[in-house]
Amino acid sequence: MKQIQYLSLLLLVLWSSTELSAQISIDDGRYKDPVFESVKKTAGILYGSNIQATNDDPVAVQKLYLDVYEPMDDDPTVRRPVIILAFGGAFILGIKESPDIKELCSRFAKLGYVAISIDYRLTPELSLDPSDEVVYGAVMKGFHDMKAAVRFLRKDADTDDVYRIDTDQIYVGGVSAGAVVAMHMAYLDKEEEIPVELESQIVGQGGLEGVSGNPEYSSEVTGVISLSGGLGNVNWLEAGDIPLVSIHGTEDDVIPYGNGAITLLGLNVPFSGSGAVHEHAETMGLYHALRTFEGAGHTPFVLGQGASEYMNQTFDHVRDFLYNIVIAHIEGNNEVQVGINDQKANFDVAIYPNPTSTDINISIDNNQYNTAEITLYDLLGRTILQQEINANQTQLKRNDATMPAGIYYLSVRTQEGEVVKELIIE
Repeated sequence: MKQIQYLSLLLLVLWSSTELSAQISIDDGRYKDPVFESVKKTAGILYGSNIQATNDDPVAVQKLYLDVYEPMDDDPTVRRPVIILAFGGAFILGIKESPDIKELCSRFAKLGYVAISIDYRLTPELSLDPSDEVVYGAVMKGFHDMKAAVRFLRKDADTDDVYRIDTDQIYVGGVSAGAVVAMHMAYLDKEEEIPVELESQIVGQGGLEGVSGNPEYSSEVTGVISLSGGLGNVNWLEAGDIPLVSIHGTEDDVIPYGNGAITLLGLNVPFSGSGAVHEHAETMGLYHALRTFEGAGHTPFVLGQGASEYMNQTFDHVRDFLYNIVIAHIEGNNEVQVGINDQKANFDVAIYPNPTSTDINISIDNNQYNTAEITLYDLLGRTILQQEINANQTQLKRNDATMPAGIYYLSVRTQEGEVVKELIIE
């Protein structure tokens, strides 16, 4: 989905206007800190409908609802980024009031976002017929409904403007099956990519856009949040696609961390979890970040030992990733493009620890000139520090004031070329 273009590793095209930027204040820590003490929830808003066959009625229609979480009415911001989240439940159960979804929506609303929890049509027949065709049909219903929710928000912004959405800042995501819905909604975006198992079903269902509602508006989104999710085919991610942030446990026995198969409910569907997806995203030069939970299982932030701490780490990881994009949007005034060169080089660079909350060690291998220029950029392309070294190992001192938590890019340039590495500071 080429909705945002990048130069090299990170080229954000930012759509904000000078007028909009002036209306949004981030001086109080908005989008980074919980600047609002309470959240307003508006439940049960009809956003669409579509056929959901039952044993008694093959053309029964299911109405689709969403819940809106937003800062209380004293929020002065005119246009606010929105996060749409879908619940998990293996496509056979689950509700938009799922506790983990409610928790995430409430936390993001306290930061200043509008957060949305959506219904989507389930596929209970998966428990009786776990075929590839039924699996892909379940995913299709989900992403059709999510696209209708995106279009609903654009329609509101264009008409009643109840939710004061910044339509250039719409992020979609979810937990488990909900994450799978969001991933496919965003990256399965070409007719030629449609799996064979889905071709017959999608005929008459509006193609990739679906017919779940609000057809006159765009379903384009700005980024994806995948919490224990994945893709049916990593090759659906292409250069120039929208940003992706994920978490995943290495011992996930529902959705594999790397390349494998979904075996739940007797399924045997080839699938690529977050580890494999982000490895491919790296080769495509996409702006992305993965938080790996070593030894953790499926959705460790939901239930089990340490769930609360996993939730905190999950939220912080997503918050920091989105913060950089949102702030770039607010401050960009249509011009910010981070031009980090991705020249091929005959040397390797290692930075560690990464992620880090301390000083950063840099090691350069096969650098025959024994000198290098090191530059650290933030997400806006601003130079945080720059220095020349006359050795192949050095250490950068962490400064909380100039290097707060966030995502950075470290450039190491020699006479042989340039290597750029992503650095996450926690």
